[in-house]
Amino acid sequence: METASMKLTAIGALLTIAISFIPGCRDRPQQRRAGVASDQQFAATTESAETVLALPQFDVCSMESVRSVSDNSLNPGDVPNSWKVEKGQAYDISGFVVDKAQGSVPQRIRLLLVGKNVHAVTTRTGVERPDVAQYFSWGGFLRAGYSSEVAFDDVPAGDYQILVAETQDSRTFVCRTFQTISIR
Repeated sequence: METASMKLTAIGALLTIAISFIPGCRDRPQQRRAGVASDQQFAATTESAETVLALPQFDVCSMESVRSVSDNSLNPGDVPNSWKVEKGQAYDISGFVVDKAQGSVPQRIRLLLVGKNVHAVTTRTGVERPDVAQYFSWGGFLRAGYSSEVAFDDVPAGDYQILVAETQDSRTFVCRTFQTISIR
């Protein structure tokens, strides 16, 4: 004679078996993360894309290289001035930044990815760029280069504009690189 307790035990056992076969109900595999420090991950900001794009602008900046750390390969996109990256990978990004109006190089910059939301990582300039100093005929631009190892693990897949931000006297200015990056 079956009791209510036996029926509940049987139902519980069947549910346990069923749940073990339903995708997503068991332990989900962790998404692979790039082996970079947390401050080198692009992270969401509280700024809106509209606010960032409306900020006052400064002169000249570029992201000239996006190289995979694992194999040192460039990652150009499908169209000129674009890049492609994948989550779970570390990349060395490099370029330069100058503020011609001020005749200076910002020491600390934020690289911004602007899409539906804004993601940022902070880095420093200081990499020697004699080509930049020569092009602008200004020795003060010699250390206008930046190079930083970063990852995009926390950025939703999609296409983003790349901007550079600097702060002067508590005011933020942006420079448009006229480049895009696609995150997969």
